Amino acid sequence: MHFCPNCGIPLGASGQHPPAAIAAVPNGDGIQRLSLLLLAATIPLAFVLLIVSVQPSVFAEPELYFAYALIEATVFLLLFRLFDLYEREPLSVLALMAVWGGTVGLALAVIGNSALNHSLPRPVGAVFGAAIAAPVVEEASKGAALVAAFLVTAWANRRFGLFKFDGLTDGLLYGAAIGLGFAVVEDILYFLNSATSQGVGTGLKVFLTRTSLLNLNMLLHPLATGAFGAGLGLATWSRTRRGRIGFPLLGLAVAMLTHAAWNGFDELVLVERYGWHRTSAWFTTGVDPALSDRMQRTFTHADQIFHIGWYVFIALWVVTIALWNRHQRKVIATELSEEIGWGTVSGEELRRILHVVGRTKLGWKLVLAGRFEERRLLRRLDSELVGLAFLKRRLRGEPDAEAKLDVRRRRIATIRGELAVAESEILVAA
Repeated sequence: MHFCPNCGIPLGASGQHPPAAIAAVPNGDGIQRLSLLLLAATIPLAFVLLIVSVQPSVFAEPELYFAYALIEATVFLLLFRLFDLYEREPLSVLALMAVWGGTVGLALAVIGNSALNHSLPRPVGAVFGAAIAAPVVEEASKGAALVAAFLVTAWANRRFGLFKFDGLTDGLLYGAAIGLGFAVVEDILYFLNSATSQGVGTGLKVFLTRTSLLNLNMLLHPLATGAFGAGLGLATWSRTRRGRIGFPLLGLAVAMLTHAAWNGFDELVLVERYGWHRTSAWFTTGVDPALSDRMQRTFTHADQIFHIGWYVFIALWVVTIALWNRHQRKVIATELSEEIGWGTVSGEELRRILHVVGRTKLGWKLVLAGRFEERRLLRRLDSELVGLAFLKRRLRGEPDAEAKLDVRRRRIATIRGELAVAESEILVAA
């Protein structure tokens, strides 16, 4: 079916072949645009860093530490959302996922950790309990929310032609939201437990260590759960049964291994250097002071080495996201260039969608001009057009693909008509 690019009126039958599209839109460099967004994100991160630098004199009450943790988690969540360049998820959905992670997900993890830790022999539990129980129980409890979101969107795709859980960045973003909610509440519980048993001062030190911005400690849960989410997201783009099953399993394995390395790398170094018996004694009954000092230095050195690897791991995630966004950009350019001949999208609109910085500037211009409804409809239109490109990519070669695509094209035409009405009302008011 043809649609007028200006008014959205259907122009022809869906069985016709589209005329040749105009010259393809150049791919450009998506990685450079991602770099600009990362640079813009340093502004709120610098603000949080300023809070950390004045922390000893400003934060006198635990409640302010909690506020700091919430600020840090919010900044990280918004930063993760910036990575989704072409089809950003609603903040309300991300907030819901974060709440799930900090409530139901954490409750399931507390119960599971307690049960599994009690089943381990005491020396094993003292040394490697956190590296065995937490990765399995916590990643399973957080992953349950991702599976629920995946199943809901799969149902929406079958019922309404919608699919919001779409690709690596969507999965990573949902997982990060759940992980950040989980991390904030877990850190508060660690503070309360330490403050109750060892005093408020010790509790605050534990809390600050877990929320250290310079060490990026809060990113453990979002990146671990995000790995499982990325696997689920990649499964939506896979055309083979092996990929649809293998990507989620690989993502879950990466999540658990990441968590296990975080909780057990230092202990593993101690076992490798001093043996199992001395290490288990150091964690339980104790060893002579001279050996204890050496083991403590080894433990600290191992932790420093691990954090260097942690920064490398985070950098690899950033590169992976940049490459995925570049791939998405190519898919959008290719699939929507074909739609130009159908009238679903114009060349100017396609260039606007692909130019992330320009699209953002246009949105802010509309906001500053008070044209909120026009901005809302324009964002909906862009999101639907991007969704159409991804849907075409997934349905290519399927027998009923054209019928499903026409549903999306009609929805785009409806939004385009609403946008035309909003623009005309602006002109009349002017």
